[in-house]
Amino acid sequence: MQKNSKIKGHELLLSFFGLIGQVDASYASWASSLSRLIGENVSKQAICQRMNAKWVVLMKLLVANALEKFITNHRTTKLFGLFNNIFIQDSTTISLPDILRGIFPGNVSKGKQKALAKINAVINLTSGVCCHFGITGFTTNEQSLSDSILGIAKAGDLVIRDLGYFALEVFEKMRVKNIYYISRLRYGVQLFKDDVPIDMLKLLNKKQQVDVMVSCGAQRAIANKVGCH
Repeated sequence: MQKNSKIKGHELLLSFFGLIGQVDASYASWASSLSRLIGENVSKQAICQRMNAKWVVLMKLLVANALEKFITNHRTTKLFGLFNNIFIQDSTTISLPDILRGIFPGNVSKGKQKALAKINAVINLTSGVCCHFGITGFTTNEQSLSDSILGIAKAGDLVIRDLGYFALEVFEKMRVKNIYYISRLRYGVQLFKDDVPIDMLKLLNKKQQVDVMVSCGAQRAIANKVGCH
Protein backbone atom coordinates (compact mmCIF):
# COMPACT_ATOMS: atom_id res chain seq x y z
CA MET A 1 0.00 0.00 0.00
CA GLN A 2 1.30 3.45 -0.88
CA LYS A 3 1.20 6.16 1.77
CA ASN A 4 2.35 8.93 -0.53
CA SER A 5 -0.28 11.49 0.51
CA LYS A 6 -0.18 10.81 4.26
CA ILE A 7 3.50 11.24 5.13
CA LYS A 8 3.82 13.37 8.24
CA GLY A 9 6.50 16.02 8.54
CA HIS A 10 8.21 14.58 11.62
CA GLU A 11 8.31 11.13 9.98
CA LEU A 12 10.00 12.58 6.91
CA LEU A 13 12.57 14.36 9.08
CA LEU A 14 13.35 11.35 11.27
CA SER A 15 13.93 9.12 8.27
CA PHE A 16 16.08 11.83 6.65
CA PHE A 17 18.33 12.19 9.70
CA GLY A 18 18.85 8.44 9.63
CA LEU A 19 20.59 8.83 6.25
CA ILE A 20 23.16 11.41 7.40
CA GLY A 21 26.67 10.14 6.80
CA GLN A 22 25.67 7.61 4.15
CA VAL A 23 27.70 8.21 0.98
CA ASP A 24 25.26 6.25 -1.19
CA ALA A 25 22.11 7.90 0.18
CA SER A 26 19.34 8.29 -2.42
CA TYR A 27 15.61 8.81 -2.68
CA ALA A 28 15.26 5.03 -2.84
CA SER A 29 17.19 4.51 0.42
CA TRP A 30 15.28 7.40 2.01
CA ALA A 31 11.97 5.82 0.97
CA SER A 32 13.15 2.51 2.39
CA SER A 33 14.11 4.18 5.69
CA LEU A 34 10.74 5.93 5.91
CA SER A 35 8.87 2.73 5.04
CA ARG A 36 10.56 0.91 7.94
CA LEU A 37 9.77 3.81 10.27
CA ILE A 38 6.03 3.99 9.57
CA GLY A 39 5.45 0.32 8.71
CA GLU A 40 4.01 1.03 5.26
CA ASN A 41 5.45 1.22 1.78
CA VAL A 42 6.55 4.64 0.54
CA SER A 43 7.81 5.23 -3.00
CA LYS A 44 10.89 7.25 -3.89
CA GLN A 45 8.64 9.40 -6.08
CA ALA A 46 6.67 10.40 -2.97
CA ILE A 47 9.90 11.58 -1.35
CA CYS A 48 11.00 13.45 -4.47
CA GLN A 49 7.69 15.33 -4.69
CA ARG A 50 8.29 16.79 -1.25
CA MET A 51 11.74 18.18 -2.10
CA ASN A 52 10.67 21.74 -2.82
CA ALA A 53 11.41 25.29 -1.68
CA LYS A 54 9.47 24.77 1.57
CA TRP A 55 11.67 21.79 2.47
CA VAL A 56 14.82 23.86 1.87
CA VAL A 57 13.50 26.64 4.12
CA LEU A 58 12.66 24.11 6.83
CA MET A 59 16.15 22.57 6.75
CA LYS A 60 17.80 26.00 6.96
CA LEU A 61 15.66 26.90 9.96
CA LEU A 62 16.53 23.64 11.71
CA VAL A 63 20.26 24.12 11.14
CA ALA A 64 20.08 27.75 12.30
CA ASN A 65 18.14 26.74 15.42
CA ALA A 66 20.63 24.00 16.30
CA LEU A 67 23.58 26.37 15.84
CA GLU A 68 21.95 29.07 17.94
CA LYS A 69 21.35 26.67 20.83
CA PHE A 70 24.91 25.34 20.64
CA ILE A 71 26.44 28.81 20.58
CA THR A 72 24.26 30.07 23.42
CA ASN A 73 25.33 27.15 25.62
CA HIS A 74 29.05 27.74 24.88
CA ARG A 75 29.19 31.51 24.91
CA THR A 76 31.99 33.21 26.89
CA THR A 77 30.54 36.54 28.00
CA LYS A 78 33.85 38.16 29.00
CA LEU A 79 35.33 37.74 25.52
CA PHE A 80 32.12 38.71 23.75
CA GLY A 81 32.00 42.08 25.48
CA LEU A 82 35.21 43.25 23.80
CA PHE A 83 33.77 43.34 20.26
CA ASN A 84 30.55 44.37 18.57
CA ASN A 85 30.27 40.97 16.90
CA ILE A 86 32.45 37.86 16.72
CA PHE A 87 32.29 35.94 13.45
CA ILE A 88 33.64 32.46 12.80
CA GLN A 89 34.00 31.41 9.17
CA ASP A 90 34.79 27.84 8.23
CA SER A 91 33.98 25.18 5.67
CA THR A 92 33.53 21.44 5.49
CA THR A 93 32.91 18.90 2.74
CA ILE A 94 30.33 16.14 2.41
CA SER A 95 30.31 13.21 0.00
CA LEU A 96 27.41 12.96 -2.43
CA PRO A 97 26.19 10.30 -4.89
CA ASP A 98 28.36 10.25 -8.03
CA ILE A 99 25.40 11.27 -10.18
CA LEU A 100 25.77 14.80 -8.74
CA ARG A 101 29.39 15.29 -9.82
CA GLY A 102 28.29 17.59 -12.66
CA ILE A 103 26.81 20.00 -10.09
CA PHE A 104 29.25 19.40 -7.23
CA PRO A 105 32.57 18.34 -8.81
CA GLY A 106 34.95 16.72 -6.37
CA ASN A 107 38.35 15.07 -6.48
CA VAL A 108 39.37 12.31 -8.87
CA SER A 109 39.96 8.89 -7.33
CA LYS A 110 41.16 5.91 -9.40
CA GLY A 111 40.37 7.80 -12.59
CA LYS A 112 36.78 8.56 -11.53
CA GLN A 113 35.55 11.95 -10.45
CA LYS A 114 33.65 12.04 -7.19
CA ALA A 115 30.82 14.33 -6.12
CA LEU A 116 31.69 16.48 -3.14
CA ALA A 117 29.86 19.51 -1.78
CA LYS A 118 31.64 22.21 0.19
CA ILE A 119 29.65 24.02 2.85
CA ASN A 120 30.96 27.48 3.73
CA ALA A 121 29.38 29.09 6.77
CA VAL A 122 29.75 32.31 8.74
CA ILE A 123 28.37 32.23 12.27
CA ASN A 124 27.90 35.23 14.55
CA LEU A 125 28.87 33.99 17.99
CA THR A 126 27.49 37.12 19.61
CA SER A 127 23.93 36.71 18.35
CA GLY A 128 23.98 32.99 17.60
CA VAL A 129 22.86 33.64 14.02
CA CYS A 130 24.26 31.80 11.01
CA CYS A 131 24.54 34.82 8.71
CA HIS A 132 25.90 32.96 5.69
CA PHE A 133 25.45 29.36 4.55
CA GLY A 134 26.73 28.61 1.05
CA ILE A 135 27.08 25.32 -0.82
CA THR A 136 29.55 24.94 -3.69
CA GLY A 137 31.59 22.23 -5.35
CA PHE A 138 34.74 20.85 -3.72
CA THR A 139 36.95 22.73 -6.20
CA THR A 140 35.99 26.08 -4.65
CA ASN A 141 38.76 26.72 -2.14
CA GLU A 142 38.59 28.83 1.03
CA GLN A 143 41.01 31.46 -0.26
CA SER A 144 38.67 32.35 -3.12
CA LEU A 145 35.98 32.92 -0.47
CA SER A 146 38.22 35.01 1.78
CA ASP A 147 36.83 38.41 0.77
CA SER A 148 33.21 37.32 1.32
CA ILE A 149 33.55 38.34 4.97
CA LEU A 150 33.94 42.00 3.92
CA GLY A 151 30.24 42.19 3.17
CA ILE A 152 29.38 40.90 6.65
CA ALA A 153 31.86 42.18 9.26
CA LYS A 154 32.05 45.87 10.15
CA ALA A 155 34.26 48.14 12.29
CA GLY A 156 34.66 46.83 15.82
CA ASP A 157 33.91 43.22 14.85
CA LEU A 158 36.26 40.24 15.28
CA VAL A 159 36.72 37.60 12.56
CA ILE A 160 38.20 34.19 13.38
CA ARG A 161 39.22 31.94 10.47
CA ASP A 162 41.71 29.17 9.78
CA LEU A 163 44.68 29.17 7.43
CA GLY A 164 42.63 28.30 4.35
CA TYR A 165 41.22 31.85 4.23
CA PHE A 166 44.65 33.50 4.53
CA ALA A 167 44.89 36.39 2.04
CA LEU A 168 47.09 39.44 2.72
CA GLU A 169 45.03 41.74 0.52
CA VAL A 170 41.88 40.85 2.46
CA PHE A 171 43.67 41.42 5.78
CA GLU A 172 44.63 44.88 4.58
CA LYS A 173 41.02 45.69 3.66
CA MET A 174 39.90 44.49 7.07
CA ARG A 175 42.53 46.65 8.76
CA VAL A 176 41.37 49.72 6.85
CA LYS A 177 37.79 49.02 7.96
CA ASN A 178 38.92 48.56 11.59
CA ILE A 179 37.85 44.91 11.60
CA TYR A 180 39.85 42.73 13.98
CA TYR A 181 40.87 39.23 12.93
CA ILE A 182 42.64 36.13 14.18
CA SER A 183 44.41 33.88 11.70
CA ARG A 184 47.22 31.37 11.73
CA LEU A 185 50.35 32.56 9.95
CA ARG A 186 51.08 31.03 6.58
CA TYR A 187 54.53 29.46 6.23
CA GLY A 188 56.93 31.68 4.27
CA VAL A 189 55.22 35.00 5.06
CA GLN A 190 57.79 37.42 6.49
CA LEU A 191 56.99 39.41 9.62
CA PHE A 192 58.29 42.93 10.23
CA LYS A 193 58.55 45.24 13.21
CA ASP A 194 59.48 48.84 12.43
CA ASP A 195 60.45 47.71 8.89
CA VAL A 196 62.95 45.19 10.30
CA PRO A 197 62.39 41.47 9.63
CA ILE A 198 61.79 39.49 12.81
CA ASP A 199 62.09 35.79 13.60
CA MET A 200 59.06 34.74 15.63
CA LEU A 201 60.62 31.41 16.56
CA LYS A 202 63.57 33.15 18.20
CA LEU A 203 61.20 35.34 20.18
CA LEU A 204 59.26 32.29 21.31
CA ASN A 205 62.44 30.59 22.47
CA LYS A 206 62.89 33.37 24.98
CA LYS A 207 59.27 33.76 26.10
CA GLN A 208 56.27 31.53 26.63
CA GLN A 209 53.99 34.07 24.99
CA VAL A 210 54.57 36.89 22.50
CA ASP A 211 52.17 39.75 21.90
CA VAL A 212 53.64 42.26 19.44
CA MET A 213 52.32 44.54 16.72
CA VAL A 214 53.81 43.50 13.39
CA SER A 215 53.29 43.94 9.68
CA CYS A 216 53.51 41.01 7.30
CA GLY A 217 54.17 40.42 3.63
CA ALA A 218 54.24 42.84 0.77
CA GLN A 219 50.78 44.20 1.61
CA ARG A 220 51.92 45.45 5.00
CA ALA A 221 48.89 44.03 6.75
CA ILE A 222 48.72 44.44 10.52
CA ALA A 223 48.61 41.32 12.72
CA ASN A 224 48.87 40.39 16.38
CA LYS A 225 50.77 37.28 17.38
CA VAL A 226 49.31 35.99 20.65
CA GLY A 227 49.09 32.79 22.66
CA CYS A 228 52.15 31.04 21.22
CA HIS A 229 53.58 28.00 23.05
